[in-house]
Amino acid sequence: MVGLATALLLAFVSVNGIHVHLVFGMKPIVTVKPAPKMAHVSAPAYRVEPGGLRELGERQRSAADRRVPLPPLPGVVLPTLPQVFLDTTLTLQLPPSPTPITDFQSALNTANPGDVIMLQAGATFQGPFTLPAKSGTGWIYIVSSALTQLPAPGTRVNQMQAALMPKITGGASNNPDVNAINTAPGAHHYRFIGIEISPPMGSYAQTVVRFGNNAHDMILDRCYVHGDPNAGGRWGVDCGAARTAIIDSYLSQWTSTSDP
Repeated sequence: MVGLATALLLAFVSVNGIHVHLVFGMKPIVTVKPAPKMAHVSAPAYRVEPGGLRELGERQRSAADRRVPLPPLPGVVLPTLPQVFLDTTLTLQLPPSPTPITDFQSALNTANPGDVIMLQAGATFQGPFTLPAKSGTGWIYIVSSALTQLPAPGTRVNQMQAALMPKITGGASNNPDVNAINTAPGAHHYRFIGIEISPPMGSYAQTVVRFGNNAHDMILDRCYVHGDPNAGGRWGVDCGAARTAIIDSYLSQWTSTSDP
């Protein structure tokens, strides 16, 4: 103990994890006290698997597992994981000398499964356009004429590559419910590759792509889907269709200050 009468200055420092009390006065006294050790508590981590949660050992944990540990859920039945998956593997072979089309809706109406509809990069196609229902299960591809200049499958595009894409826009600028792309009942197996999709310039849009509840097997692959830079937009893509995938695409400017 150090009395007040003899202590002129009391200093506290921490050196290499050791708390050191230095008392300066008539009789300098140094007392050393080890810093208390902090207890390390490691919360268990779990991975969601069919049938429940599996606890992971420290070496088994991925960065994502460690970042978002799941607590045990006694008595709670987890939702069933997806039982059907959409295979997005691309097996497209372009025709030797494809010719970009100018009438997009007519091309959609006459296309058959396996066909490729090529749109000229840099051209604008004002909708709305409707994807018709077809018989068969082959894919119909809507692609950019500059497809080979875009990033390879598995690599995400960005807005800087818009010049390599044709642009499909929504309809009347005074009607936010007019989409660029809609689906007819029963439409299926359409894959857009390297397409820019947006509302008309200066207009606010609820959505620009609406894959309806009665459609299925729809893919947006390396597409740039955006709202107006000034007006914003609400949803962008309505994925109501069964088995819908948006892969390696860039979505931006879907901001709203009025819609919930």
